[in-house]
Amino acid sequence: MDKIEEFLFSFPFKSFKLREVLGQEVFHFLLDKIGSFEEIEKRMDDLIIGGLSAEKIKAELSKRNISVDDQSMQMLNSPNFITLPKPTDIQTIRLNVTELGFSEDPTTDQVYNKALELGLQLCPGEAGPRRRLTEIDETGKWCKQPPSFLNIAMSQIDDRYGEPHIFSLVHIPELGASWAKKDTRWSTGKRGNVPAQFLFRIPT
Repeated sequence: MDKIEEFLFSFPFKSFKLREVLGQEVFHFLLDKIGSFEEIEKRMDDLIIGGLSAEKIKAELSKRNISVDDQSMQMLNSPNFITLPKPTDIQTIRLNVTELGFSEDPTTDQVYNKALELGLQLCPGEAGPRRRLTEIDETGKWCKQPPSFLNIAMSQIDDRYGEPHIFSLVHIPELGASWAKKDTRWSTGKRGNVPAQFLFRIPT
């Protein structure tokens, strides 16, 4: 491999694209919080959504032996769970609340508003189950390292009792849900736990 090929191979193209989309000031804010171009690259993933109905998503989850907790099943069955008719490629990034600039536990609204202020977007609700399907193959084995706990930044979907939830992914083969009222607090990790992490959409 010559020097030009080596440069092209190692160049953080995704990070460069993110800087184009968000602008230099916001990008350097995130770079300062996350630490390196390489780490930013690790947080970014392409994800295909659309082309599968809620019923087909449930069938795929079942086929891969991915359990669905009660709240998540209520979300999948909700008329507010909407899928796109055609496959669409979106780009996402994982950020925890400290990387968004919070030093005290923020509310759901504060997390979402900060992300929007930085130029990021909320994910479509189907991003939760669709990401889980990319992590576990048709034999039920992990094909992608799962996050320890990842909340999907999305418009909340109410359960049967009117309680708002968002999808969450953990390190077991399950599609879970997190309670997400507007004033729900998300940990910054000050009490020794892991800072709450969210998946956001990068605008195109």
